[in-house]
Amino acid sequence: MSLITDIASLRATRFGQEISMLTEAGKDDPVRYISEFAKRKIEAFGGQEGLQKRKTAEKKRLKSSLNKAKPTKGEWIDFIESIKC
Repeated sequence: MSLITDIASLRATRFGQEISMLTEAGKDDPVRYISEFAKRKIEAFGGQEGLQKRKTAEKKRLKSSLNKAKPTKGEWIDFIESIKC
């Protein structure tokens, strides 16, 4: 039983080392730059709370624009009539 656990722990240690190598390997890693950019944007909005407020305000603005642009039932009927053969 101890042989099995020894093998498993060696394997887990190896995978852990590989993961840490991958995180340290790319100093010019594009994922790292994107993550840092996202963090700076969140800070610019005032943290997570400020970001949520902005998201909520933007969602409300978009919903109101969509509702204003939404065709009425009469407009749909006219459209359907215009494309009938």
